Amino acid sequence: SDIENEKVIVSTGSIAMDTATGVGGFMLGKMVEIFAEPGVGKSTTSLHVIAEAQKMGLKCSLLDSEHAYDKKYAQTIGVNTKDLIRLNPSLLEDAANMAVELIKSEEVQVIIIDSLSALTTNKENEGDIGDANMGVKARLVGQFCRKVKGLLDRHNVLLVIVGQLRDTLSMYGPPKTTDYGKAISFFADVRIELSKKNLKEGDEIVGNTVTAKFIKNKLGKPYQACEFVITFGVGIDNIGDIFVKAKELLPKDIYYLRAGVVKYNGEKYSQEDFQQLVRDNEEFRKELQDLINKHSK
Repeated sequence: SDIENEKVIVSTGSIAMDTATGVGGFMLGKMVEIFAEPGVGKSTTSLHVIAEAQKMGLKCSLLDSEHAYDKKYAQTIGVNTKDLIRLNPSLLEDAANMAVELIKSEEVQVIIIDSLSALTTNKENEGDIGDANMGVKARLVGQFCRKVKGLLDRHNVLLVIVGQLRDTLSMYGPPKTTDYGKAISFFADVRIELSKKNLKEGDEIVGNTVTAKFIKNKLGKPYQACEFVITFGVGIDNIGDIFVKAKELLPKDIYYLRAGVVKYNGEKYSQEDFQQLVRDNEEFRKELQDLINKHSK
């Protein structure tokens, strides 16, 4: 692989989340788990990771077990849908074998499994409804993690696993958990729990304000939290992220906002002109993002 042994970082699509990772995004060679209740923004975040990776010239694969892929929405987010390897496994065993083959092929650098919770096991699939299959999925996920962990590092591939939170039946421990055991919590380098509040314009709900909590982070500080906005039909509002983080992190001699006037690197702009410049000029936006990443460390 051309990128072997390099610490390549893929942006999450949210500058707030990139900052919270401590390294500016997700690193190739690592395993990341993103989990939440339904409808929070897990799949949207995954599509943004794919879009950002493709911008870097990386090959991506989406294992879409939920059959919820929306081509038009993916294109809106910036995914090159023609260049995306999309597979639809139903069985956990199939998804695991597909992931292993993709990693070994050295043709793919980013793999998303969306979601692990939607996959059934072969035993469950061949049995009758009502059969007891307790622990089968957790055992298989444990085997998959042990097999794949070294391969990811060796072949420099990023694996993002999406999981759904479920209510627990137990009176003890957390009220919600994933349905595939604890192996991933041990093997994952980064674990992010997403939660949401509705974002309204008047009475209409137009998106979610998403909180990302880093439950585990081997790349930077754990237990960091950040917020970003997902607008329905559009995706992550990265521009809003930039202004929040610039005000919060950049020294006042570099970036200063007061009374609708932005002072940036000695130049003065109206707030509207500066926001438009950031939206329209990708090079300028990247310069600002790099500065924010530098001052977040």
